[in-house]
Amino acid sequence: MPAVFEREITASLDEWQRLLRLGVGDARLHAQDDAAQVIWAGGRLRLTWQALPARALAGLRLPRLRVRFVFEMAEPAQRAAFMAAFDQRTRRGGG
Repeated sequence: MPAVFEREITASLDEWQRLLRLGVGDARLHAQDDAAQVIWAGGRLRLTWQALPARALAGLRLPRLRVRFVFEMAEPAQRAAFMAAFDQRTRRGGG
């Protein structure tokens, strides 16, 4: 797991902030409008995000965000474990 990477998230800002709170589990979260810091036993994660143009799909408009993940003081195995848990907690239904 790289220390720095970006993801495109299909979510509104409100939904992302809800998912972020769920995703970090018991870690300490300090969130602002467009950034957050997560501190857990394995290290620290800084996140920043920005809105992207909505994706249009058959008349449906899907809000999108570009989220940048920057891990600090975390070994690759710790980063991978954190992201596996984060992804599991934030998984949404779909095909």
